[in-house]
Amino acid sequence: MVRPGRFRALARPGGGWGGLLPPIEQCLGTPFQCIPERVGLAATTWAILAELDVNPFRQALPACLSPDTVDLAAQTVQSAAIFEACDTLSAGAGFEVAAPGDATFRAGRRIVLCDGFSVGNGASFRAVIDPAL
Repeated sequence: MVRPGRFRALARPGGGWGGLLPPIEQCLGTPFQCIPERVGLAATTWAILAELDVNPFRQALPACLSPDTVDLAAQTVQSAAIFEACDTLSAGAGFEVAAPGDATFRAGRRIVLCDGFSVGNGASFRAVIDPAL
């Protein structure tokens, strides 16, 4: 947590604005009074990043945000649920979809249903292979 009156603005090498921002209590009471200082700080920060050719958004997002491998066991699904793995999703050893459950498995390459996996009467189950994961 930033302590009031302690947040220093970024200063450019060789000069630039390096003062203190108004205390947070002042900004909470009169928020419009603090806008120029805070906008100026943000603009200065982005200008410095651009000058240094630093792009905080340059990193590519991973293709899949789920784990590569997911192993499901000893679980009962009785409502809507989606399980996802980038590569392989497996279920067994007591994994059950019971009414009125609705389970969807999505994987990038393989879905493995082992001994002990079951879907009860009145329950729904879908398995989807999606290489785009």
